[in-house]
Amino acid sequence: MAIGTTNISMGNIFGEVNDTLPGGTNVSLKTQSENAANTTHTSTISGYTSPGGGLTGAPYGMGEFGGYINISYDAWPTDELGATFPYLQWGTENHYGTNYIQVGCNYSQFHDKNNDRLVHRSSSFDSTAASTFNYAYQDYTGLDNATFQAKADYNTTLDAGLTNAATYSENPASYSPASGTWTNVSSSGYSPTWQWTIELFTGNFGTATITSSYSNPKGVVFYSRANLSGTYYPNSSGYNNQTDNEFPLVDASVNLQLTRGTTPQPQGPA
Repeated sequence: MAIGTTNISMGNIFGEVNDTLPGGTNVSLKTQSENAANTTHTSTISGYTSPGGGLTGAPYGMGEFGGYINISYDAWPTDELGATFPYLQWGTENHYGTNYIQVGCNYSQFHDKNNDRLVHRSSSFDSTAASTFNYAYQDYTGLDNATFQAKADYNTTLDAGLTNAATYSENPASYSPASGTWTNVSSSGYSPTWQWTIELFTGNFGTATITSSYSNPKGVVFYSRANLSGTYYPNSSGYNNQTDNEFPLVDASVNLQLTRGTTPQPQGPA
């Protein structure tokens, strides 16, 4: 028998789920709460005291049910092979030429409230074509009002070459947050952004590079976390793109090389 459309009780719902309608089963929210064994739940109402044990334990009171917020935040995005975003080959470019030439890479985050997710965007590029962006996502629930924050740990080195081949470089760009600095993520555009570039307009022949370290940190480590009313999700350390790869493998690194000349030059390991 289908459940009615008026005067719906917990007993009706229980009967429908357990195929016992019609019936007069009494269902207690307190009992259901106890049976749920929700021992890790923390009250979302400031100052609310649950009859079952303060701010933790089963949410017995109706006030607790009224203020309950389900919060979740997905782990750092990976591809089908388990590689973390930004995916392999991000940050690796090797280009040469006799006119204007450029290589670069960037990474940024965006809090997409309309779709309940954090968006990651990355690109590696050179002057032969327009930048193409790659995207990955971390879905969440209950965090629209949270402040999302991003951080990058990096140690990158510019080598302008023996003939000072680099006419212009960003190591990183002036708008990129310093290594180890948590920065609020925008909900209106991609910010913060970390970008590294080398450009040659005119001048000397030679090769210029920007490379990241292989230790302290290993490559470039990007982070994300959310702060809702002073509580961090997943925790104050946040998620990051680092896995347990052993040296010399890294999950993300900057390995840019630009040569003024008519032939490419060998490039070091990424």
